[in-house]
Amino acid sequence: MFKKLFALRFGSSCETQILEACEWDEERAEEVMDIFSEFLSICADDRIVEKNAITKKLNDSFGEVLDEYETKVLLEIVDQSMANAHFLIDGDEKYEN
Repeated sequence: MFKKLFALRFGSSCETQILEACEWDEERAEEVMDIFSEFLSICADDRIVEKNAITKKLNDSFGEVLDEYETKVLLEIVDQSMANAHFLIDGDEKYEN
């Protein structure tokens, strides 16, 4: 689910950032995108939305499989997404708490 959302909402800009972080290794970039999708799913399930909590969760959960630069790029993508959340969420969609 998050992989489709990732592709639709974040587009090629984020994919390019991840490819650059993976030194243009497409196979590794695919692995990192899968990790990122899993990570976003975990954050959504656990309702983790604060920047410090997201950073800690990423390092705790995937710190051993991501290198420092990959982690940095994923956190930058999360930061950009949080800063632009009002553009990413369709205003016509209604959510219940």
